[in-house]
Formats: sequence, C-alpha cells, structure tokens
Amino acid sequence: GDPGPANYACGDDKSDGILLFTRPITAVADIVVGNWHNDDTSPGSDPVVLEPRNAWDTISYSDEKFGANPYYTQWVAGWTEEGVPYFYTSGSGKTATFRPTIGVAGEYNVYEWHGWHADRGQTAETHQEASNIQASIVHAGGSDVVTVNQTKNYGQWNYLGTYYFDRGTNGYVRYTTDGANGVVIADAVMFKFTGDSGSAFCTGDVSEDGRCSCL
Repeated sequence: GDPGPANYACGDDKSDGILLFTRPITAVADIVVGNWHNDDTSPGSDPVVLEPRNAWDTISYSDEKFGANPYYTQWVAGWTEEGVPYFYTSGSGKTATFRPTIGVAGEYNVYEWHGWHADRGQTAETHQEASNIQASIVHAGGSDVVTVNQTKNYGQWNYLGTYYFDRGTNGYVRYTTDGANGVVIADAVMFKFTGDSGSAFCTGDVSEDGRCSCL
C-alpha cells in the first residue's frame, strides 16, 4: 500500500480488509461529527454547522506546532490546509449543530470532546471555557437538554447520555451560547452504537429501512 506522505512518514492511509463473523451481527462504526469533512468527521456525515458562521473563530495547525496548548483537538490532519483544530466563540445568539448520518436505527451513546482555550504552559486554572453550555440532543423520542462543562475533562470523550436515533439525519446535538459563562468550544461529538437496535419508542413493526411503522 501507499506509505503515506513521504515528507511526514505518517504511515499508510490506504487499506482494505475483510471481517469474518461466526454468527450474524450488526456492526456499526462510531460516528464522529467534527470540524472538517476530510479531517475528523466520519464518511457520510457532514461537519459541524456553525451559525452565524462568521461569529466563530479558529486557530491554525501551526499555532499548536509553535506553542499553543496540547489539549485542544480531537484530531487534525496537520499536513493539510483544511485541518481545523476547533472552533470557538463567546456571547449569545450562536449555535453549533453536530448532525450525524445514522445508517442503522438504534440506541447510541453520545459523547462530546473539547480541549481548553489557553496557551501551552498555562494551567487549567487559567481556562476561559464555559461551564454551563446548554446542549440540545434531538432523538427519535423527542429532545433533551444537558449541560456541558468545558472547564474539566479536557482531551477525552465525555458521556452525555444514551438515546434512540432513527435512520437518517433527523437527530443531532446542538450547542447554544445563550447564557454561557465563557468561551464555547465546538470540536467533536461522537455517536456510538450500543448494539441495541430495538426501539424504546415503538411497539409496532419495524420496516425494512429501520424505521418504526408507528412513528
């Protein structure tokens, strides 16, 4: 296979394979919605949608390379011009929507990822992030609002809850900046299939496209 970019020796970025199972299963890859279509966002899904777009700022990969903090991003392809570490903003009236393309209806654990908005060498006590971001999670059964605290648990997947999502793009996670007490970081949200494709919101038949006929 191709060993990857010669100047970076980052390994092979072209591969294939076959998985053999002893019994039928439903295998669903984790779905990540991040900052860029060819960076950390899963194939088939679109990256985060920011409104209004010009109200959100970002930093370049070189900022991290030459001294920015090391806990800021879920992933960034630093050798590409398109690589975006994270978006951030403050003040009211702005939203960030992470909308996955769900191929298999079922229950998904939802996680968010954030870094910290400070320079390398600064401590967590100097953070500027908000501790009370309101995140609306729209799922097959309705919607729930959870609070995201971005002043702790940096650089890891943080669990927000488990929800049933229909197949398609109707479900999403949306941050709102109204009332936030600091910088709101839009980095990445992950949807992890739990292996349970039975609907908690439907007792009728399930159609061949994975949707409940009673919904």
